[in-house]
Amino acid sequence: MIDTTINLGHLITIASFVLGGIGFVWAVKLDTAVVKTRLDFQDNQLGALTKELQKVGEILISLAQANGRMDRIEDRQLAQSKRFDEMIERQRKAG
Repeated sequence: MIDTTINLGHLITIASFVLGGIGFVWAVKLDTAVVKTRLDFQDNQLGALTKELQKVGEILISLAQANGRMDRIEDRQLAQSKRFDEMIERQRKAG
């Protein structure tokens, strides 16, 4: 036989299930908001890091270009030095 009576214990059990479900949904919403906030913060940091890395890349390119110019200047100086050495050697032989 089925007991169709409702007593205080049944009502408390139903209320605890309902409140537990509401609490669970609220906790999940709160956790989702915290995770979203953290992800937004990390996205901002990643964007700033990307900009800084671009600046570092530009600086490295500028340094490589300057290094190439210095190598060309050094080559010219060596060529000039060889010419002067040859001229001095010719003058010694002639003189």
